[in-house]
Amino acid sequence: VNPDEAVALGAAVQGAILSKEITGIVLTDVNSLSIGIEKTVVGDNRNEILIPRNSKLPARGFKVYSTSAPNQRRILVNVLQGERVFAKDSKLLGQLYLEGIPPAPKGVPKIAVTLSIDRDQLVTVEALEETTGRRRAATLTTAGTLTKAEVDRMVNEAARFAREDAARAAQQDILLRGDSLNNRVKILLMELASEEKKLKKWDKSTKTRFANIGMRIVTKQMALDAAVTSRVDSEIERCEAELLDELKACNQAESYKEELRALAIRRGE
Repeated sequence: VNPDEAVALGAAVQGAILSKEITGIVLTDVNSLSIGIEKTVVGDNRNEILIPRNSKLPARGFKVYSTSAPNQRRILVNVLQGERVFAKDSKLLGQLYLEGIPPAPKGVPKIAVTLSIDRDQLVTVEALEETTGRRRAATLTTAGTLTKAEVDRMVNEAARFAREDAARAAQQDILLRGDSLNNRVKILLMELASEEKKLKKWDKSTKTRFANIGMRIVTKQMALDAAVTSRVDSEIERCEAELLDELKACNQAESYKEELRALAIRRGE
C-alpha cells in the first residue's frame, strides 16, 4: 500500500461523506497495535493488554495492580505496545514511577492504573495508590510512530508465535496461581493471628479454635511455599489442591470461591 495514496483516498472518502455524496459509511480512528502494562511475574514478565488493537479512538483501559514484594515503597509502570504475551517481545512506549506506597505485605496495596489514547494516538498513563490518594500521570510518546511495515511485522509475529507463547504462558500460570494463593493465605494467617490476640484471655475455646485453624492452614501453606520456591509444576498443583481443601474444611471457602471452582473444574467435578 502506498502511504500517500492511502491518505489521499481516505481524505477523498471523508470529503464525500461530509458533503453527503456518500451515505451509510462512518470512518473512525483506531489504534494499530494493542497498548498494555508490563506485569511483574516470576520468570518472564507479561504484556497485560488494557487497550486492544483496533479500538475506536479515543480509548481507555483500567486495571488495579499491587506490589510484587513485601514493604515495596514504589512501583515502575512500563507501558507496552504489541500483540505478544510477554513484555520482552513488545515495544516499550514509556515509563511512570509512583513512590510513597505505605509499607504492607506483598499484594495488599491497591494501585489503579489507567491508560488512555486520544485521536492523535498520544498515550497517557496514570497510577493512583488508593490508600493515600497519591497519584502520578504522564503523557508518553505517540503510539503511531511505527511504520505500516513494522506494525505488520509485529502482528504477523504474534500470529506465528501464538501457540508457543500460549504454551509458555500456561506453564507459567501454574506458578502464578500457586504464588498468588500462597500470598493470600499468608495474609489470612496474619489476620487470624491478629483476631486471636484481640480475644479476651478467658475466651479460651475461641482462642483455641483460632489457633487450631491457623495451625492446620499454615502447615499446608508452608508446603505450597516450598513448592513455589522449587518451581516444580506437579508439586505446586498438588500443594495448591491440598491447601484449598484445608481452607474449605476450615470454613474459609467463601474467600476462595474462584480458586475452589477452578480446582473442581481441573478435577472434573
